[in-house]
Amino acid sequence: MDDLLTGLTRLFHQAYEQGVADGRKERDHRFIKRSEVYDEFGIPVDSFDSNFRGKEDFPIYMFGKTEKAERYYIPAVNQWILDHQQHK
Repeated sequence: MDDLLTGLTRLFHQAYEQGVADGRKERDHRFIKRSEVYDEFGIPVDSFDSNFRGKEDFPIYMFGKTEKAERYYIPAVNQWILDHQQHK
C-alpha cells in the first residue's frame, strides 16, 4: 500500500510540475524582433517576410518609427497563426 501511495504521490507531483512548466510557456509575454522569429517559431526570416509580416491583420507593434522598431508580441502571433491555419 505504501508503494502505491508513493507512486501516486510521485505521479501527481510530476503532473503538477509539467502543468507549471506548460503554464509558463503559455504566458510568454515577450515582444520579439524580426530576427528572433526563427528562434521562437521556427519560421525562417525570409518566409516570415513573405508569408506573415506585412499582412493586413498580422499583429505588429511599433516601438519607434523605423523598421528596426517593429516588435511581435508572442501570444498575439501564436493566436494569429491559429486563426489563419488551413485545414485539409
